[in-house]
Amino acid sequence: AEKLHARWLGWALMPQAGVALGMAIVAANQFPANGQTILAVTVGATVIFELFGPFLTMLALSKVGEAGQISAPK
Repeated sequence: AEKLHARWLGWALMPQAGVALGMAIVAANQFPANGQTILAVTVGATVIFELFGPFLTMLALSKVGEAGQISAPK
């Protein structure tokens, strides 16, 4: 099961917008000559990942058998 989890882990981590944007801001400040490009590429990729990320996360969880029904607390 470990190999299966490792195979799908990247897909499950797609929707990580806050981390990506924070790192892009730090990188843009560190490299001002490329700052606009860094931010443009990061924001564009983040929009795409946020649109498809939840679907890909659910797909990954389903493939490794971790997407079960949520039961009410007892």
